[in-house]
Amino acid sequence: MKNSKSFLKKYGIYILSFILPIIILLIIYYLKDVYPFGTQTVSNTDLPNAYVPAYYNLWDIVYNKASLFYNFNVGAGTSIYDFTSIYGLLNPIDWIVLLTSRDNIPNMINFIVLIKIALISLSATILFKRLYKKLSNFYTIIFSLLYAFSGYVIFYHTNMPWLTIMALFPILLLGLKKLFDKNKPLLYIITLTLTLISSVYMSYMVILFIILFSFAYIYVYIPKEKKRKIVYTLGISTVLSIGISSIFVFPTVYLIVNSSRFSSNNFPKIALSNLIFDTENKLAIMCVYGLPYILLYKFFRSDKIKKEDKKFYFIILFLTMIPILLEHVNCIWHTGQYKSFPYRYGFIPTLFILMAGIKYLYVHKEIDIKLIKSKIYNIFCIFGSTFGVVLLAISYYYFYFLITKLHKLPALKLEIKYGLFLLFIFAISVIIIYFIIKINIKKTIKRIIITSIIGLQLFSNCYINIGINRENLENEFRDSYLLLSNELYEYTKNDNTYYKYKDVDKELLTNFPFILDTPSLSTWHLTNVDQLIIHNTLGYHSNGLKLYSDGGSIFSDQIFGVNRFITREKLEDNETYKLIGNTRNFYIYEYKNSLPIGIIYNTDNKILEMDYNASRLDNNNLIYQKLFNRNDNIIEENSYTEDTLNGKKIFKSEIQEKSYVYADYDGSDGKAFPYNYDYISPFTSVGIKENESAIIEYINTNKYESHFYTISYDKIWDLINNYEQGKVDIKYDSHSINIKTNVGKNKSIFLPFTYVDGMYAYNNGKEIKIDKVFGNYISIDLEQGENNIDIKFTPPLLKISAIISVISIILLVIYIKYFNKLYIDKFSIILYYLYYILVLGLFLYVYVFGTIINVMRFIK
Repeated sequence: MKNSKSFLKKYGIYILSFILPIIILLIIYYLKDVYPFGTQTVSNTDLPNAYVPAYYNLWDIVYNKASLFYNFNVGAGTSIYDFTSIYGLLNPIDWIVLLTSRDNIPNMINFIVLIKIALISLSATILFKRLYKKLSNFYTIIFSLLYAFSGYVIFYHTNMPWLTIMALFPILLLGLKKLFDKNKPLLYIITLTLTLISSVYMSYMVILFIILFSFAYIYVYIPKEKKRKIVYTLGISTVLSIGISSIFVFPTVYLIVNSSRFSSNNFPKIALSNLIFDTENKLAIMCVYGLPYILLYKFFRSDKIKKEDKKFYFIILFLTMIPILLEHVNCIWHTGQYKSFPYRYGFIPTLFILMAGIKYLYVHKEIDIKLIKSKIYNIFCIFGSTFGVVLLAISYYYFYFLITKLHKLPALKLEIKYGLFLLFIFAISVIIIYFIIKINIKKTIKRIIITSIIGLQLFSNCYINIGINRENLENEFRDSYLLLSNELYEYTKNDNTYYKYKDVDKELLTNFPFILDTPSLSTWHLTNVDQLIIHNTLGYHSNGLKLYSDGGSIFSDQIFGVNRFITREKLEDNETYKLIGNTRNFYIYEYKNSLPIGIIYNTDNKILEMDYNASRLDNNNLIYQKLFNRNDNIIEENSYTEDTLNGKKIFKSEIQEKSYVYADYDGSDGKAFPYNYDYISPFTSVGIKENESAIIEYINTNKYESHFYTISYDKIWDLINNYEQGKVDIKYDSHSINIKTNVGKNKSIFLPFTYVDGMYAYNNGKEIKIDKVFGNYISIDLEQGENNIDIKFTPPLLKISAIISVISIILLVIYIKYFNKLYIDKFSIILYYLYYILVLGLFLYVYVFGTIINVMRFIK
């Protein structure tokens, strides 16, 4: 019994800090009909479109022997090794999905979010208790919950690795403090290594913070005679952490740098068109609860707080919060630019604001504000604060229904009205709590009232943002689209033809190939510039970094092995398609005949560089001519006239010969008959026409450049039905492609798979070259006679990174064992000055240069 009491006394605070967030979230789940209490999930925004498909791939790696390196299904093939350190799949918490069935993965996300938020609370408690052992358990729990349910978590909880970084960050601070105060670097090395492994992208911001934090800490607290040794220890420890994690970090960084996301980085050209929205968004993330800001104010006003502490906290908060107002400085914090989520390192100043409040409470023992004993004032405060609490509750209740009923609001993509509302509620809570603090009543009663106000805000924010109703989300953010993909998987898992699937009606998520485990051109992953441009050039739909499978033409479908079509609409079998299967919500069709996957062509016709300045028409015809050794065109352009139909402006083209007709136009307000799309594909099918008109209707009167393209019905089917270049037997699994073919002299094979660095091939046992052709696809020169080709992939830098990781682990053991003996004075001098050059350069680049650019853009 004594042991039990002793255990609870020692560890009860930690157990409570872990359990309370779970209880809070389970209540929210119950109220919101979220699994396990209902059918909803917390998946929205990036979760269903990015992270959940990655979990499916993780499940397939373990149970279906999928590759950790490359996936041939997604976007015509892509390297996925970055899943380890972009999507955070090395975190054991994420492995919870392995404990369930494949189709139940979306529901398991609810538990992953729940556990990660609980761990965020626990790590904050560990930090607070280690720094201030005598801090009351009441405030330890309150401030741990404020960190775990901060605006950052409430709004960004759908980005799973970011929650992992939040949980690691308080422990990282403890590691830094041990390094600085006791010259013990092991905890820092371990935590930074885990941070780097968990998320390369967020680790960039963490390392940027470490440089700024260490400078501030050394400048304020470390005596002059110890500074050099501290810098030496910090530098060696950081390098060791990067070295140990390099097996995951370096290949991932290589993939990111060579992707279109990085190549399109245009930081100096970033416009300030979203300045108001982004600033309000960042403020909304920071200004959620009133109590920490009252205590922050008291922290800087208190005579009992040391000047050194005030100076240190001011430097950290200034450097991490000034980007709220200076957008270009903020962009540099995000490696140059960002898409949505404009304050991804917002958890850093959040924690320091909480720590300043805790420091104040620790020094003053309680919220120390001079009480006003006037009975009239007390009555005024009681009635004023009561009225404020009621107003707070009504406002939350009213506004929740307002945004869910009147607005289609994706989670985390805050509208200005919502952000301003949060700031309004924040201001009310500050005033209410300040009144209550000054009332001459018992400490316990004050704590109960303050806890109630914070609890009201916490529950309201969670209720509004976690488990958003599917009907209030844009299509691609709905978890219901995951369920639709699960339904299709029951069909596609038995399809072994290797043909690609097309989501005709854009009903599925962009990364549906991960979920269906079937090939497609669709992807939202790391694409390179050539891949993105050629995808669009050949008529397929793209949006930013997303490649969709819809669009294209019968010609591009044929050469890329697109043969399966998913649609909700049941079509009659016709001269183009036939029904081959169906699920509860979908029908699956295929072309009645198709070219093989892998086209044999003359080696002399190989095109290593495409002219992207040429028109779509010219590039399609060029590929046709080179692949099939023809001099004619496969696609022709038809003229059109402008007219009106039912009072609306239309473009009309007269089609004589029986042809497949496609509309291609610029702008986002066009609709091509007979399909009533609400989005634009470069090639939108208008159907098969013969001796009739093809029509495009425009909703407004703005004129856009328009084109009607036709593909002769007889010509394309003659090409398909009479293809005799050579028989190709192709098979591929998650690890390699195998091609067998027998050809004559001077032949190559075009393979509709994305070329990526790290690919290598063998033909008849001999290593051969892989060419990147026709934009970004694979071509291999063939030998006369029998060819037996294997294509495989290893992430670039993987081998050298693995060696660096092993060496770094060995060096870590030596470093820790012989720590004091390894100090080299001359080397420490060099490292010391290099460190200050780095700090100065970083400050000039991030803050001085960023501010100058910001001011110049604002003036313009």
